[in-house]
Amino acid sequence: MKHTLAGLMRLGVPEAVRDTHAAALGAEVGRAEEQLAGRVEVERQLRALADEVAELKAEANAIRTSLYGALLGLGAKQKSPKKWADRFFLGSGDARASEEDEPEAPEAEGATPS
Repeated sequence: MKHTLAGLMRLGVPEAVRDTHAAALGAEVGRAEEQLAGRVEVERQLRALADEVAELKAEANAIRTSLYGALLGLGAKQKSPKKWADRFFLGSGDARASEEDEPEAPEAEGATPS
């Protein structure tokens, strides 16, 4: 309540008005300070979560890189094509190219596309 009274005095609010509304304003200021403290805590938790997500992404990328290296080695031992290991990962150009190279099934006559 001290903050409220001091603030009202600085603003030049008459003493009669300050005395009348000081309790209500003090309660609202207290609630506002609690809300701000809660917001600060939520922001801290969000930063911690963002750090954890970044760490998990880094670990996943390290595992992916390690797996890719192992697949490259296995492909070399099996004398597979150079891009054989790429087929195990989504979005690799080689996997899409192999799908495009497959012949399309002939359409039956009179069949309607669905």
